[in-house]
Amino acid sequence: MLANDRDEVEKKLTETLAELDELRRARHENISQIEAVARQRQDDLMIITHQLQGPLSSAVGTVSEMKHAASNRDWEQIVRGLEDIGDTLEDAMLLCYMIVTTLAHEIGRPSAFSEDLIDAPRELELMAHRIRKAYRRLDLSFQFLVEHEFPLLKMDKNIFKSVFYALLHNAMKYADDHSIIIIECRRELSTGRSAIKLATIGEPISPTEVETIFEKYERGAVIKSTGRHHSGVGIGLWTARQLLAAVGATIRVELAPTEPRLSSFVVVQ
Repeated sequence: MLANDRDEVEKKLTETLAELDELRRARHENISQIEAVARQRQDDLMIITHQLQGPLSSAVGTVSEMKHAASNRDWEQIVRGLEDIGDTLEDAMLLCYMIVTTLAHEIGRPSAFSEDLIDAPRELELMAHRIRKAYRRLDLSFQFLVEHEFPLLKMDKNIFKSVFYALLHNAMKYADDHSIIIIECRRELSTGRSAIKLATIGEPISPTEVETIFEKYERGAVIKSTGRHHSGVGIGLWTARQLLAAVGATIRVELAPTEPRLSSFVVVQ
């Protein structure tokens, strides 16, 4: 009987120790998951805060100009300042939509998208000139190439505006001084799908980076190595690809072998 009792006690002890080990493992996994979520939330907050700095800084600068105009009773400049602040707030709202929607999509939260009819050439022209003014890149000019009877796009208007805000912002940020940004709207010959191309001459993109620059927190090697344009965190292209994928569209990079500083981003819908 004593031997049997001892065996039973040892068996129960072994089972108890195994249960304790399982509880420790589960506790460790839970702690790791909580820490991962906390890090993700910190990253999300950093992204949102960083991306809003640009529009908010622009708004602050405009308010300072308006104060000076008010002291001189320059009412026309004040009206222009109010219009600029309205545009800047629209930029901030686009950034919020772009980031929040992409982060929600990343963790599996479904989003509802509409199918709006968009006059892409007109919307792009308005957006390009507005962003150029807001970010003080008046040295840049635009060339619009639009195919005859280019169709209206069927796309959620917030996604369209968010994606092309990111692309135009990058184009202006990395373009060479006094260069031309070419915006081309035409249908692809091979598929007949609508394609919009933004071509700029500026910081070069290596052929090995045509996919990696669309990854979260990734930036071009030249930009990282030289330290120029250090204010970016590398999420604009990531969010653009994620949003386009959610509505069945694509984005790619085209490079020019004979002109290393020429690069084009092509959105196909």
